[in-house]
Order: sequence, then structure tokens, then C-alpha cells
Amino acid sequence: DRPLDGGSALLSVYLPPLPGPKKGVSSTEMPQRLLQVEQNGRRIVSTPTYFPLNEASTCWAMDGRSWQAKDQPAEVSVHVPTGELPGRIVFRFELPEGGFTGSEPLLSAGLPGAADSLYLRSIGEGRYIVGLDHWGYGALESGPVALPATEVHKLSIELGSLFPPGQVAADLIRVKLNDTIVLESHLKLYEVKPGQVVVGRNPLGMSTSGPSFRGVIYSVHTNQPPGK
Repeated sequence: DRPLDGGSALLSVYLPPLPGPKKGVSSTEMPQRLLQVEQNGRRIVSTPTYFPLNEASTCWAMDGRSWQAKDQPAEVSVHVPTGELPGRIVFRFELPEGGFTGSEPLLSAGLPGAADSLYLRSIGEGRYIVGLDHWGYGALESGPVALPATEVHKLSIELGSLFPPGQVAADLIRVKLNDTIVLESHLKLYEVKPGQVVVGRNPLGMSTSGPSFRGVIYSVHTNQPPGK
């Protein structure tokens, strides 16, 4: 954790999709969510938590001062809007406990026979590779990246096919993981239309990942400006 610079800070609480009723689970059971504090665009704290959902809350700073939460947290959708192209996508996720073996889907864009997908592939010992699978062409992959399973990670996706024409280069591929570029290249991508972009699933059955992401996706934000 890093100290605040004084003044105000933004506290955000992101809720994953709430599961349906489960046998043996109390209606008062609290789902895990993500608490994040940012100041002037700088991330101070980002951690999973069990933040109260329907009651007033008090928080304390390390110097002992306290403050009252003014607003109750609201659920943030983890679905990409279907009425427009998403532009730059930023989402926050956590790996399953202990990490995983194999490959997990991050994003799918396009139709059968004409699609591009992003995936996260384990290479062991807590290290992973981010890859882009271009249908019929093969995969572009990053170098190894260490991703602790106990932390919340931020993924930024910029693919030229996800933007309206003219906003960025049509062949752009740029992926940032925790604000570091891990994959950057240029490739003629398949055309994508609104409603053909999915996060955290592999509905087209691309061979480079499993059917769905096994960790937790806390939030998905579309049409994000650079650097957010």
C-alpha cells in the first residue's frame, strides 16, 4: 500500500455477478468483491474484501481518523454493451485460488471462422503468457509474466477491430497487464460488429483456451481513454 498525498481520494467497490440461490447458502452470505482506492489516477489500494452491501459503514485511516461511507456500493456490469463497439476495454480480475494450469479465455471478438481471441496461458510457478489467437493464422504471445493468485490484476485491451473506424490503427494490438505493455504488434484483424465481443468466455470454441475464465472478473469498463 502507498500513502495518500492529502486531500480527497476515490473509493470504488466492484461487485462480481451475484450467483443464484444455492442450496445450503444463507441469504445473508456476503459475496467477495473488490475494494479499490485511487487518488489522482494513482492506485493506492486494490484488494478483495467483504464490503457491507446493505448497511452503513465506517472506515479508518492508519492514523486513527475515521470517515463514513456516503453511498452504498453499486454492482458494476461485467458484460460488454451490445449496441456499440467497446473501444479500449479495461477489466479487473483475480485468478482462482492457487492459480491454474492450462489456458483461460480473456476476450472473444468476431464470428466462427473470422474471430480473434485473447487468452491467459499458465507456464507454471505462478507465471503466465498473454496470447492473441487469430483464427486460421496462429497465435501471438507475450513473454512470461508473474501473476500472484492472491492479488487483483488490471488488464487493458486495445484491438483496432474494437474501435469505430479512424480512431486507432485498424491493425493495432496492444495489451497491458497491471499498466505494463505485455503484447504489442500489428496484424490485420477480423472485422467485429457490436454484440460480437465477449469477456471471460470462449463461445466460439477457439482451441487456445477453455470455455470460461475460472477466476473472478470484478469489473469491465469499455470506451476507456488511454492511461486509465
